[in-house]
Amino acid sequence: MNTDTFFTRAQEFQDQRKAVMDEFEDAAVRLATARGSQYFDDEMAKAREKRDAALDKLRDQYGSALRASIDAMDAANRGRPMKAPTQDELALLQALKLRDDVSEQELEAAAHALKGVPVCLSALGEIARKQGFLRTNFLVFSEAPEMPVDAAAKTLEGLRAGVADFLATDEDPIARSYAAHWQTLNGKDPNAPPLPKRRMFTDKAGCFSELAGLSADALPSFCLAVDG
Repeated sequence: MNTDTFFTRAQEFQDQRKAVMDEFEDAAVRLATARGSQYFDDEMAKAREKRDAALDKLRDQYGSALRASIDAMDAANRGRPMKAPTQDELALLQALKLRDDVSEQELEAAAHALKGVPVCLSALGEIARKQGFLRTNFLVFSEAPEMPVDAAAKTLEGLRAGVADFLATDEDPIARSYAAHWQTLNGKDPNAPPLPKRRMFTDKAGCFSELAGLSADALPSFCLAVDG
C-alpha cells in the first residue's frame, strides 16, 4: 500500500542518516583532544566531506522514492469515485447554508449524518469556515470510512513540505524555528549549543505525525483515502 511504502522508505532514510551522523559525531569526539592543531583541522575536514557525501547519496536515493510515494497517494486520492449525495443530504446542507447562526453541536450532528459522503463533508467544512469556526472538520476521522478528498489533499501538501524538511536536516524543526527567531532578534550566538535532533519515529503513526502532523485518530481514514 502507498502509505506502507512511504513509511518503510522514510524509516530507512531516518535510520541510515542517523548512522552517518553517529559516525561523524564519534569521529569528532575522538579528535577533540587534538583541537587547535593542523591535524585536527585536516581530519575534521575529511570527516565532514565523508559525512556530506553520504548524506547527499541518501537524499538522492530516498528523496525520489518518498516523492514518488506521495505522488501515488495523491493520484489515488484524486482518482476515488465520488458518491453522489442524496436529496436529503443536499437539503441538509442547503438549510445550514441559509442559516445566519449555526452551532458547533449542529455542525457535529450534520457531520455524522453526512459521514459517508466526502463531498458533503467538504461542503460542511466550508459552511463552518464561513460561520467563523477555526475548526472545520466536525467528524472524527476514525468514524469516517475515508478522509474527504480535499482534506487528504491538504494533508499531502503538508506531507510534501514535511518531507522536504526531513530530507534537509535531522534537527528538530520547532527548535530550529525558535533558534532562527532568537537569532533574528539578538544576532548569531557563536557559543550556542547544537540544536536537538528531531524525534525518531518507530511506527507508521509516528511517521505521519512527525512528517505530516497527522493524528493517530486521522491516520486510518487517510490511509483509506490514499492507498488506492
